[in-house]
Amino acid sequence: MEAIQKIAIVGRRVIVGFMFGYDKFTSLTFYFSAFLILFLALSIGLNVLMRRLFDQPVDWVLDGGEYILLYLTFLAAPRIMREDGHVRMTLVLERLTPHGRNILNLTTSLVGVVICVVVAWYTWESTWHHYVTGGVIRENFAMYQWQLFIIIPIGYLMLLVEYLRMSVRNAYLVLNREGIKDGEVSAAHRY
Repeated sequence: MEAIQKIAIVGRRVIVGFMFGYDKFTSLTFYFSAFLILFLALSIGLNVLMRRLFDQPVDWVLDGGEYILLYLTFLAAPRIMREDGHVRMTLVLERLTPHGRNILNLTTSLVGVVICVVVAWYTWESTWHHYVTGGVIRENFAMYQWQLFIIIPIGYLMLLVEYLRMSVRNAYLVLNREGIKDGEVSAAHRY
């Protein structure tokens, strides 16, 4: 029994250490996405200025802006989700008992786990296919397709970690029949 407890303590430390590092990494990606928003805003401003004053728009801004939007979405989403900063439809949740909310939150977080696994898998296969075939996007500047698409499976893997975290927290709440405090919709972000 003592050996099992030691293994559990070591396992818990490993998980806590991983989550600490993961949280730091997602904070870094979140701040990088904020930098991308600033860069995009300045680029668009420069493009407008160049077009109006010199009749010479910056060619890469439109395509580059589309690519930046894809990246910043997947770079920011995990931290926003962890902090419960996304938009929710709370009409049903507000009318449930605290235990009912926990069950619904557990169900939706488990559905999120499944969706993230499926989407990450298929987008990884697609990205790998583009890497192997060497497909190139030729718009205003050339880039390999896999360089654009790689953020999608990475982003879904990061979201998977968040959904797993939420699932563990919500399962704990359901099994221990703990209620969510009044005014809260989800307690998953506190795990």
